[in-house]
Amino acid sequence: MNRHLSSWIVFSLFITVPLFSEDMKKEEIRRLLISSGSEKMGVLVVGQMISRFKQLMPQIPEEFWEDFRKELHGEDMVELIVPIYDKYFTIEEIREITAFYNSPVGKKLLEKNPQITQESMQVGEIWGKKIAEKVLQKLKARGLLPSDPKQQTRLDI
Repeated sequence: MNRHLSSWIVFSLFITVPLFSEDMKKEEIRRLLISSGSEKMGVLVVGQMISRFKQLMPQIPEEFWEDFRKELHGEDMVELIVPIYDKYFTIEEIREITAFYNSPVGKKLLEKNPQITQESMQVGEIWGKKIAEKVLQKLKARGLLPSDPKQQTRLDI
């Protein structure tokens, strides 16, 4: 074989192997994100955002929101998250995480996660209100807030 040709083949391998492994890693990350429900979560978040927009703009026809929703895809969210996972995890770690999500306990976690998230948000809201009340009490006790409720700053959390 020609010496230049063999050098070119070796050089080509050094270039293509890292590119191929990067593509493999990104594909593994996509597989992980889909199996972990990130794609569905993105669609859920978009749905919640649209619901909020509808409340804020009731004059907008429902047809607009239906058409807008058709333009949005969960895989777009996945593509935005891939570089983040790529930054923090090796391909071996990605494969292990994917294996976990495909295990019985991983599947149960995914199944229960929406309820866990919803209940956690409710608990967090209650906790936040208690903290706000405590801040107001301490500010009043130190004379940093007026005692007259009409002059107080209102903290809505």
